[in-house]
Amino acid sequence: MSINCGSLREHQVEGKPLVYKGDINVAGVSGAMFLVPRAKHAENSPDWTVKVMQNGQWFEMGAAWEKDLKGQRGKSFFSITIDGPQLQQPLYVAGFPVDKKKGEFNITWSRPRGGRQAPEEFQPNQQNSDDIPY
Repeated sequence: MSINCGSLREHQVEGKPLVYKGDINVAGVSGAMFLVPRAKHAENSPDWTVKVMQNGQWFEMGAAWEKDLKGQRGKSFFSITIDGPQLQQPLYVAGFPVDKKKGEFNITWSRPRGGRQAPEEFQPNQQNSDDIPY
C-alpha cells in the first residue's frame, strides 16, 4: 500500500535551471520542498538535491535520482532519499508522474518489502504471554 505524502511540479525561472517545487508531509518531515539540480560526479550520483523548509529555514535533507519506469520507455520517476537529525533512519519516497506534460508528480511512501521488525520493547514477552499490558 502506498501513501500519498506530497507533490512536486516543474518550476522554471527564466535564465535559471529547471527545479521542482512542492510539499511533503511524512514521518516528521513537513514543509515546502524543492528538488534542485546538481552536477553528477559519477554514474550513480544523485541528479537532484532535496531542500525542505522547516521552521522558516531551508535545509538540505537528501538527494533524488531520476529513474526510468520499468517497461515504459520515456517515462521517469524520482527516487528520493530524505534524512536529517530528527529521523531515526532515512526515508525513502518516490515521485511518480501525474501529468508529465504539466510536470506534476505525486510523492508516495510505502513500507519496504519484507516489512520491518518491531523494536525490542514491542516484541511479545515470552515469559508472561498471558498478561495483558495495560
